[in-house]
Order: sequence, then C-alpha cells, then structure tokens
Amino acid sequence: MNEKIGILNCELSKIIAGLGHGQQLLVGDAAFPIPKSLECVDLALTEGKVSIEETLRAILIELKVEKIHLQAPKKSIKWVEINQ
Repeated sequence: MNEKIGILNCELSKIIAGLGHGQQLLVGDAAFPIPKSLECVDLALTEGKVSIEETLRAILIELKVEKIHLQAPKKSIKWVEINQ
C-alpha cells in the first residue's frame, strides 16, 4: 500500500516539506549521537516503536529521494528497497 496519507507528526512533516534539492535527512535510532547544532525530532514511543523501517517507509511515501546512505551492522539489515 503506497497511498499518500501524510505524516502525522507535525515537526517531521514540516522538516520534510522544507527540504530542498541536495539537502539531507538523517534517520537514526535511540543510540545515535546527535550534535546539538542539528534539529532533532524524537519519534520514540516505546522501545522498538517506532522502528527505523516504519519511519523510512512513511518518509519515502512523502519525499522524493535521490540517494540513500545506509550504515548499519550487516546482521541488522532486513530490507533496502526504494520504489519511486
């Protein structure tokens, strides 16, 4: 189901809407170190929810992506699929 229904998180939606050509969006888990100079939207609900996979799937519906850089332990990569 690739129906565009919109990101419900107001902060994330605003950031996605404001991205321009060549700008980057980083999606990381709870352990990812975030410099204080970067804007951060915390989507955590409970441990493991919302997952990076769920977050990326929602973002990819809303955002035209030119390139993805994936950095993860090899054993943790479950999928890498872009259908745009």
